Amino acid sequence: MLRREKKTICTLLVSAMLVLSACSEDGDTTAEALVLDEATTAAVVDFTNDDIDNIVLNNLDALNIRVGAGEANNGRGFNPYGGRDSCAEITHDETNQTITVDFGEGCTSGDELERSGQILISYTDRRNVAGAVITTTFNDFRVNGNLIEGTRTLTNISDGTLNQRAFRVTVENGKITFEDGTTRTFQGTRTRTHTLEESSQELTITVEGSRSGTNRAGVAFSMEITTPLTFTYSCRQVGVRVAVSGVRELTRDGETTTIDYGNGTCDNEVTITRPDGSTEIIEVRNRRRRG
Repeated sequence: MLRREKKTICTLLVSAMLVLSACSEDGDTTAEALVLDEATTAAVVDFTNDDIDNIVLNNLDALNIRVGAGEANNGRGFNPYGGRDSCAEITHDETNQTITVDFGEGCTSGDELERSGQILISYTDRRNVAGAVITTTFNDFRVNGNLIEGTRTLTNISDGTLNQRAFRVTVENGKITFEDGTTRTFQGTRTRTHTLEESSQELTITVEGSRSGTNRAGVAFSMEITTPLTFTYSCRQVGVRVAVSGVRELTRDGETTTIDYGNGTCDNEVTITRPDGSTEIIEVRNRRRRG
């Protein structure tokens, strides 16, 4: 059993709980409020998914396994995964190739999020090895009180490009139960490509893919990234919590809402285009949602 604490280089996407605040002077109608709640919940799901992946990848990075051919280059400082499990007890069973990350009844790591329960990891090889498959399940695992369920399969699909690493992440039977008792189910596949620019040490992460499920009102939805979402370390350092560019579409009840993250400017603003064609700029703000 071991403990580790590593400095966080980059926390992907947004903080654990978000509320989206409209910049318009007009009050939200019920329909508008539902759209904003969808965007908010999607942000929570985004963060939770990436938070789990980062914890898993950080633990796989620490394994003392000989790296084979096909590894994507892992230069110095190229670890955006650390810091989230510094308060956890970590048990590694090398014989059965499993890792248990145990947050107990609840503890807070360097990112100030409270986690409890266990993340259960099985793997075929070190995360840097092309073709490595990592499977993750949960035992009463919660982030800021939200219960996380499902099976996640992460596959290294890197092609050997220098200073780049790519992963395909598939989620089955995904479910988040919020503190107020509402739930969101989801499944889907996405790819995450991490690229480090050596001269500037800028880390850029692009995300592509789609997911579907039922929202907190029990209504079926689908979400697709139509233009890859881009996140940068430098923008994160100045407090940006969302992608700096990219577009996603959310479809519900046959109507599609578009969320546009901009053209690369370091800010927390996104533009929402509703099914009726109206648009609104909203700002992502950090707040823990309580029931």
